[in-house]
Amino acid sequence: MPKAYVVERAPNARASCKGVCGMKFEKDVLRFCGKSGKRQSPAWTHLSCAPAATFDAAIATCGDLGSIPGVKELEIEDTMRRARENARKREERLAARRSPPA
Repeated sequence: MPKAYVVERAPNARASCKGVCGMKFEKDVLRFCGKSGKRQSPAWTHLSCAPAATFDAAIATCGDLGSIPGVKELEIEDTMRRARENARKREERLAARRSPPA
């Protein structure tokens, strides 16, 4: 069974981000795979495009950021921590923009 969450460097420039940007991954750029719900195929996103919920689900499944496959090998635990915090801030800004002024 494939891993539900993994971080790796893109092996080529063929796949595209399933997150907010939809752009192709450049070779060797960090990408984050999160499988969720009914989706059987992996949903690869740039770290900066991954929703906070994906980080939270990966932590719930793996135990902590450092336990997500690929994080320790690539020595990017701090990068993952910053990406998770940025995702949370991005979603807060979007929610504030959507809510009507008081």
